[in-house]
Amino acid sequence: MKKIKYSGIFILLVILVYLVYYYVSWSHLPDRDNYDKTTGVFDSTFNEQIQISSKKLEILLDSLNVPSASIAIGVDNKIVWSEAIGYANIEKRLKATPQTSYRIGSTSKAVTSVAVMKLVEQNKLNLDQSVATILPDYPTKNWDFTTRQLLSHTAGFPDYEDLGIRGGFYTLLNFKQFNTVEEGLKVFQDTPLLFKPGELFKYNSFDVVLASRVVEEISGKDFLTYLENDVFQLMNMDNSYADHAKKRPEYEAEFYEISSDKKYRKWHTFGIPHQDQNLSYKWAGGGLLSTPSDLVKMGNVLLHDTLFISTKVRNMFFEPQKLSNGEINEQKYALGWRSYYEYASEHLLGEGRPVWMVHHGGVSKGSMNLLCLFPNEGVVVDVAINGRQKDFDFSPFWYLVMDIVQPFLGE
Repeated sequence: MKKIKYSGIFILLVILVYLVYYYVSWSHLPDRDNYDKTTGVFDSTFNEQIQISSKKLEILLDSLNVPSASIAIGVDNKIVWSEAIGYANIEKRLKATPQTSYRIGSTSKAVTSVAVMKLVEQNKLNLDQSVATILPDYPTKNWDFTTRQLLSHTAGFPDYEDLGIRGGFYTLLNFKQFNTVEEGLKVFQDTPLLFKPGELFKYNSFDVVLASRVVEEISGKDFLTYLENDVFQLMNMDNSYADHAKKRPEYEAEFYEISSDKKYRKWHTFGIPHQDQNLSYKWAGGGLLSTPSDLVKMGNVLLHDTLFISTKVRNMFFEPQKLSNGEINEQKYALGWRSYYEYASEHLLGEGRPVWMVHHGGVSKGSMNLLCLFPNEGVVVDVAINGRQKDFDFSPFWYLVMDIVQPFLGE
């Protein structure tokens, strides 16, 4: 009985200590009046649009109660505006600049899509070839699947919640360092497919991680080397890199959890303070860091540089994929992108004026990112923030970004 009694007391003490820690771990966000703006590019041709959108960037910061926000906008193959506002690191009072890098979450999938595009452009990869023939050492699944199905989330791969305790430890807790893509595959490679490829759609990161292994096999380079040499360097994306693949640069933002009453603390996992969040198990699917300017450079190339990627191949990757029943998947997901051929919103040009928008958003540990391409208008926008609530709704961020880019789309 004494053991049971002492065990109960110990548990109560642990709960009490945690509750005390929980409440004292939060601090008030700095006074908004002390937030500075840093402008990178300011094309005077777009002076009116920039002035309007800069005010809307302030509204985004206030509405979401985040430490910092960074934006870049490209028009007709050049960046016409880049700006950051707020703190990249609150504790050190380091202000955000257009060179500050952010976790981009699942926008990493769009970057991986570009890596695959290049191999297709060079006629090195057939998207409809069985992955089993490309990666003969990968564990055999109950059905064959293709790179096209991996990039469109129709291959039947599981998500985090399907992996059990062991998989959850590596993915949700982010404690372990994975030094290669192949090491990251071990997290989920023995899990069976959830459905016959092509029949259903299930959004997840693991199929894109496996697609990055296809990139390695076809290119003859490890994925990060291929990204650096064949994508980042060629597009002058100087501030893009993989999480925990090199020493953390001084211009990387800190990432925060935000409360509804305008308080903050460094990102916690399940309420536990763990500063070294490690996303190395899913570089291709959600483990990259970048800046809005770098991602807009990438978008500009896709819209305008047909020598790098032809319009034919680009549009192949921008086409929403159909399921085996002939219907387009529920998210209008293409190959590493979502593609809305007719997106209409009061936040853009109005309900009666639809636009073609190709995009990918990302949510990561203490960050959000949204990259949008408007092919017919030649406009690209990316916005990144370094804070979010644990229970989040992406919609407010989405609509605020639409409000910001609207002046560059309107007449």
